[in-house]
Amino acid sequence: MIKKCFTINQNRTTEEFQSYHQLFEKNLFQAIEIFYPYDKSIEQMETYEKNVLDLMKYNIEVVLHLPHGVKNDLCNEETYDVVLNRFKKAIDFSKKFNVNKLTLHLGYVTKNKKSREFLKQKSIETVRILANYAYPANIMIENMPDIHEMGYSPEEIRNIIDTVNLPNVKFILDFGHANVSEFPIESYIDLLKDKLFHLHIHDNDGTRDQHKPLGTGNIPFKKLFKKLNDYNELFCMEILYESVDNLIQYENDLKQYV
Repeated sequence: MIKKCFTINQNRTTEEFQSYHQLFEKNLFQAIEIFYPYDKSIEQMETYEKNVLDLMKYNIEVVLHLPHGVKNDLCNEETYDVVLNRFKKAIDFSKKFNVNKLTLHLGYVTKNKKSREFLKQKSIETVRILANYAYPANIMIENMPDIHEMGYSPEEIRNIIDTVNLPNVKFILDFGHANVSEFPIESYIDLLKDKLFHLHIHDNDGTRDQHKPLGTGNIPFKKLFKKLNDYNELFCMEILYESVDNLIQYENDLKQYV
């Protein structure tokens, strides 16, 4: 049986968290991917933490998505020290949930004045710092949908991972991001399969990152999942959802493809 996962961002309420219990009671999902709620009040952060811990009674795996977006740009020299410190705090936060997998966005290229090669070397240095800080937990570099972001091409990600050369630096394949890029999704699998440690699963029509349900875009999931027949880590649904009923439907959809 495949291991299924879904994301729970820091804006979800206690009532919503309580509705998720049935998903684990029925063994529909076996894991969750959470976020570091650095942008919330202390009370809100404590509530989020409590709600996650409450779900852990089902013996589920917890993945943590490190801070991302423009405010968390690891390629921006002006804010680098502040952002790096925030990432370290996120790693500290993850230890409360026995997290072994940390999802990483490397940052933005054209928002900075340095060359892509310079920023790649800076990313290598940053990944090494984070991997050493997080050890033995794994840092997973996610492929990004836009050429203006670091970690765009399969070759760029491969080069960063190989140059860092640490055992706890891995790759997370985001199907939606890959489908928007100029590269075939297969190329990410072919070049990085030996480092693949996590999946973000959602659909789109190839024009932009839409986080749609499977089958509502043009990603050939059946063909791609066949290339991953020896993959035994989590299948994480990163589809936009409003309620637990959506998650039940998405879990059922996934079974039609795997």
